Amino acid sequence: MKNKEILKFYQKNGYYVENIFSKNHMDICKDECDRLLELRNEDTRPYAYPDRDSKIFNALWKNKRTLDILKILIGDDVCGLQTWIYFKPPGELGRDVHQNIFYTHANRGDIINASMAIDNTNEENGCLYVYIGSQVESCLPINIDKDRILTNPKDWGNERGKPCIVPGEWVDGKWVDMYEKVYLPMNSGDIIFLHSHVIHGSDENKSKTKWRRAFLGSYLREGAHFNSGGQMKRESLIL
Repeated sequence: MKNKEILKFYQKNGYYVENIFSKNHMDICKDECDRLLELRNEDTRPYAYPDRDSKIFNALWKNKRTLDILKILIGDDVCGLQTWIYFKPPGELGRDVHQNIFYTHANRGDIINASMAIDNTNEENGCLYVYIGSQVESCLPINIDKDRILTNPKDWGNERGKPCIVPGEWVDGKWVDMYEKVYLPMNSGDIIFLHSHVIHGSDENKSKTKWRRAFLGSYLREGAHFNSGGQMKRESLIL
Protein backbone atom coordinates (compact mmCIF):
# COMPACT_ATOMS: atom_id res chain seq x y z
CA MET A 1 0.00 0.00 0.00
CA LYS A 2 1.03 3.61 -0.52
CA ASN A 3 1.29 5.87 2.52
CA LYS A 4 -2.11 7.50 1.95
CA GLU A 5 -3.76 4.10 1.56
CA ILE A 6 -2.17 2.82 4.78
CA LEU A 7 -3.42 5.86 6.70
CA LYS A 8 -6.89 5.65 5.15
CA PHE A 9 -7.23 1.96 6.06
CA TYR A 10 -6.03 2.61 9.61
CA GLN A 11 -8.36 5.55 10.14
CA LYS A 12 -11.34 3.56 8.85
CA ASN A 13 -10.71 0.26 10.64
CA GLY A 14 -8.60 1.10 13.70
CA TYR A 15 -5.69 -1.15 12.76
CA TYR A 16 -3.21 -1.94 9.99
CA VAL A 17 -1.25 -5.16 9.34
CA GLU A 18 1.94 -5.55 7.32
CA ASN A 19 4.45 -8.37 6.94
CA ILE A 20 7.82 -6.90 7.89
CA PHE A 21 10.05 -9.76 9.05
CA SER A 22 11.17 -12.95 7.29
CA LYS A 23 10.73 -16.53 8.51
CA ASN A 24 14.47 -16.73 9.23
CA HIS A 25 14.22 -13.61 11.39
CA MET A 26 11.30 -15.11 13.29
CA ASP A 27 13.20 -18.36 13.85
CA ILE A 28 15.87 -16.26 15.58
CA CYS A 29 13.14 -14.63 17.70
CA LYS A 30 11.75 -18.04 18.70
CA ASP A 31 15.19 -19.10 19.88
CA GLU A 32 15.51 -15.83 21.79
CA CYS A 33 12.12 -16.43 23.44
CA ASP A 34 13.40 -19.83 24.55
CA ARG A 35 16.48 -18.16 26.02
CA LEU A 36 14.45 -15.61 27.94
CA LEU A 37 12.10 -18.32 29.22
CA GLU A 38 15.07 -20.29 30.47
CA LEU A 39 16.29 -17.22 32.35
CA ARG A 40 12.91 -17.12 34.11
CA ASN A 41 12.73 -20.85 34.85
CA GLU A 42 10.06 -21.42 32.18
CA ASP A 43 7.71 -18.83 33.70
CA THR A 44 5.31 -17.97 30.84
CA ARG A 45 3.85 -14.81 32.34
CA PRO A 46 4.18 -11.79 30.02
CA TYR A 47 7.79 -10.65 29.93
CA ALA A 48 8.10 -6.90 30.59
CA TYR A 49 10.86 -4.81 29.00
CA PRO A 50 12.54 -7.50 26.83
CA ASP A 51 14.29 -4.68 24.94
CA ARG A 52 16.46 -4.25 28.07
CA ASP A 53 17.48 -7.91 28.22
CA SER A 54 17.75 -8.79 24.54
CA LYS A 55 19.66 -7.11 21.73
CA ILE A 56 17.42 -8.93 19.26
CA PHE A 57 14.17 -7.51 20.65
CA ASN A 58 15.75 -4.10 21.19
CA ALA A 59 16.55 -4.01 17.47
CA LEU A 60 13.04 -5.17 16.55
CA TRP A 61 11.57 -2.33 18.59
CA LYS A 62 13.61 0.16 16.56
CA ASN A 63 13.08 -1.42 13.13
CA LYS A 64 13.12 1.25 10.41
CA ARG A 65 10.05 0.03 8.51
CA THR A 66 8.07 -0.18 11.75
CA LEU A 67 9.02 3.39 12.64
CA ASP A 68 8.22 4.61 9.12
CA ILE A 69 4.70 3.17 9.36
CA LEU A 70 4.25 4.71 12.82
CA LYS A 71 5.18 8.12 11.44
CA ILE A 72 2.52 7.68 8.75
CA LEU A 73 -0.10 6.83 11.37
CA ILE A 74 0.91 9.27 14.11
CA GLY A 75 2.10 11.96 11.74
CA ASP A 76 5.10 13.13 13.72
CA ASP A 77 8.30 11.98 15.40
CA VAL A 78 7.87 8.77 17.37
CA CYS A 79 9.25 7.71 20.75
CA GLY A 80 9.30 4.25 22.29
CA LEU A 81 7.31 3.76 25.48
CA GLN A 82 7.32 0.12 26.58
CA THR A 83 7.87 -3.44 25.34
CA TRP A 84 6.78 -6.88 26.43
CA ILE A 85 6.50 -10.47 25.15
CA TYR A 86 3.41 -12.65 25.34
CA PHE A 87 4.23 -16.36 25.25
CA LYS A 88 0.66 -17.76 25.34
CA PRO A 89 1.36 -21.51 25.46
CA PRO A 90 -1.37 -24.09 24.74
CA GLY A 91 -4.28 -23.80 27.14
CA GLU A 92 -3.57 -20.25 28.29
CA LEU A 93 -6.54 -17.90 28.60
CA GLY A 94 -6.86 -14.82 26.40
CA ARG A 95 -6.97 -11.10 27.09
CA ASP A 96 -10.38 -9.62 27.87
CA VAL A 97 -11.85 -7.12 25.44
CA HIS A 98 -10.34 -3.69 26.13
CA GLN A 99 -8.99 -0.40 24.78
CA ASN A 100 -5.35 0.50 25.29
CA ILE A 101 -6.31 4.10 26.07
CA PHE A 102 -7.85 2.92 29.36
CA TYR A 103 -4.30 2.33 30.62
CA THR A 104 -2.15 4.89 28.79
CA HIS A 105 -4.35 8.01 29.12
CA ALA A 106 -2.75 9.60 26.05
CA ASN A 107 -4.59 12.03 23.83
CA ARG A 108 -6.43 10.56 20.87
CA GLY A 109 -4.06 9.56 18.10
CA ASP A 110 -0.89 10.09 20.14
CA ILE A 111 -0.12 6.45 20.99
CA ILE A 112 -0.05 3.14 19.10
CA ASN A 113 0.67 -0.42 20.14
CA ALA A 114 2.37 -2.62 17.54
CA SER A 115 2.16 -6.39 18.03
CA MET A 116 4.49 -8.65 16.04
CA ALA A 117 3.40 -12.25 15.48
CA ILE A 118 6.36 -14.51 16.22
CA ASP A 119 4.23 -17.60 15.51
CA ASN A 120 1.50 -18.04 12.93
CA THR A 121 -1.77 -17.17 14.68
CA ASN A 122 -5.38 -18.09 14.11
CA GLU A 123 -8.53 -18.64 16.16
CA GLU A 124 -7.27 -22.03 17.37
CA ASN A 125 -4.24 -20.61 19.19
CA GLY A 126 -5.93 -17.40 20.30
CA CYS A 127 -5.28 -14.73 17.69
CA LEU A 128 -6.39 -11.13 18.16
CA TYR A 129 -9.90 -9.97 17.39
CA VAL A 130 -10.89 -6.37 16.71
CA TYR A 131 -14.21 -4.53 16.67
CA ILE A 132 -13.82 -2.84 13.31
CA GLY A 133 -14.19 0.93 13.37
CA SER A 134 -14.61 1.16 17.14
CA GLN A 135 -11.65 3.56 17.46
CA VAL A 136 -14.15 6.42 17.07
CA GLU A 137 -15.40 5.71 20.60
CA SER A 138 -14.20 7.56 23.68
CA CYS A 139 -12.61 5.65 26.56
CA LEU A 140 -15.37 3.20 27.48
CA PRO A 141 -16.41 2.14 30.99
CA ILE A 142 -15.46 -1.31 32.23
CA ASN A 143 -17.23 -4.13 34.05
CA ILE A 144 -15.42 -5.72 37.00
CA ASP A 145 -15.57 -9.52 37.09
CA LYS A 146 -14.04 -10.55 40.44
CA ASP A 147 -13.94 -14.26 39.59
CA ARG A 148 -12.24 -13.58 36.25
CA ILE A 149 -9.67 -11.34 37.96
CA LEU A 150 -8.52 -14.37 39.95
CA THR A 151 -7.35 -16.00 36.71
CA ASN A 152 -4.72 -13.30 36.10
CA PRO A 153 -1.04 -14.22 36.13
CA LYS A 154 0.78 -13.18 39.30
CA ASP A 155 1.82 -9.49 39.23
CA TRP A 156 -0.05 -8.96 35.95
CA GLY A 157 -3.50 -7.83 37.02
CA ASN A 158 -4.92 -6.18 33.91
CA GLU A 159 -5.21 -9.18 31.61
CA ARG A 160 -8.60 -10.41 32.71
CA GLY A 161 -11.56 -9.31 34.79
CA LYS A 162 -11.82 -5.73 33.51
CA PRO A 163 -13.54 -5.96 30.12
CA CYS A 164 -14.74 -2.74 28.56
CA ILE A 165 -18.34 -2.31 27.48
CA VAL A 166 -18.92 -2.96 23.78
CA PRO A 167 -21.51 -0.46 22.47
CA GLY A 168 -24.68 -1.87 20.96
CA GLU A 169 -28.44 -1.98 21.26
CA TRP A 170 -31.39 -4.32 21.55
CA VAL A 171 -32.95 -5.32 18.23
CA ASP A 172 -36.11 -7.44 18.39
CA GLY A 173 -35.12 -8.69 21.83
CA LYS A 174 -31.56 -9.60 20.82
CA TRP A 175 -28.42 -7.66 21.79
CA VAL A 176 -26.50 -6.52 18.71
CA ASP A 177 -23.00 -5.06 18.96
CA MET A 178 -22.54 -1.75 17.16
CA TYR A 179 -19.28 -2.90 15.57
CA GLU A 180 -18.38 -6.09 13.73
CA LYS A 181 -16.07 -8.40 15.67
CA VAL A 182 -13.40 -9.76 13.31
CA TYR A 183 -10.67 -12.29 14.10
CA LEU A 184 -7.32 -11.39 12.56
CA PRO A 185 -5.11 -14.40 11.81
CA MET A 186 -1.50 -13.34 11.23
CA ASN A 187 1.56 -14.91 9.70
CA SER A 188 4.86 -15.07 11.53
CA GLY A 189 6.62 -11.76 10.89
CA ASP A 190 3.41 -9.71 10.54
CA ILE A 191 2.93 -6.61 12.68
CA ILE A 192 -0.48 -5.22 13.59
CA PHE A 193 -0.64 -1.52 14.48
CA LEU A 194 -3.55 -0.85 16.85
CA HIS A 195 -5.28 2.49 17.43
CA SER A 196 -5.34 3.40 21.12
CA HIS A 197 -9.17 3.48 21.19
CA VAL A 198 -10.01 0.41 19.08
CA ILE A 199 -11.77 -2.36 21.03
CA HIS A 200 -9.87 -5.64 20.86
CA GLY A 201 -8.90 -8.79 22.75
CA SER A 202 -8.10 -12.47 22.30
CA ASP A 203 -9.53 -15.86 23.22
CA GLU A 204 -8.02 -18.91 24.88
CA ASN A 205 -5.25 -20.81 23.09
CA LYS A 206 -7.21 -23.98 22.34
CA SER A 207 -4.36 -25.69 20.50
CA LYS A 208 -2.64 -28.61 22.20
CA THR A 209 0.72 -27.91 20.55
CA LYS A 210 0.88 -24.38 19.12
CA TRP A 211 2.15 -21.36 21.05
CA ARG A 212 1.13 -17.80 20.17
CA ARG A 213 4.20 -15.76 20.97
CA ALA A 214 4.06 -12.03 20.24
CA PHE A 215 6.42 -9.12 20.76
CA LEU A 216 4.60 -5.90 21.61
CA GLY A 217 5.95 -2.39 21.37
CA SER A 218 4.17 0.73 22.59
CA TYR A 219 4.96 3.97 20.75
CA LEU A 220 4.13 7.62 21.43
CA ARG A 221 4.15 10.88 19.54
CA GLU A 222 7.23 12.74 20.79
CA GLY A 223 6.33 15.10 23.65
CA ALA A 224 2.79 13.72 24.10
CA HIS A 225 1.21 13.09 27.50
CA PHE A 226 0.94 9.53 28.84
CA ASN A 227 0.27 7.70 32.10
CA SER A 228 3.59 6.39 33.43
CA GLY A 229 1.81 3.47 35.10
CA GLY A 230 2.18 1.79 38.45
CA GLN A 231 4.08 -1.47 38.71
CA MET A 232 4.73 -1.64 34.94
CA LYS A 233 6.39 1.73 34.46
CA ARG A 234 6.33 3.45 31.05
CA GLU A 235 9.12 5.78 29.98
CA SER A 236 9.38 7.82 26.79
CA LEU A 237 12.60 7.00 24.92
CA ILE A 238 14.04 8.43 21.70
CA LEU A 239 14.55 5.50 19.30
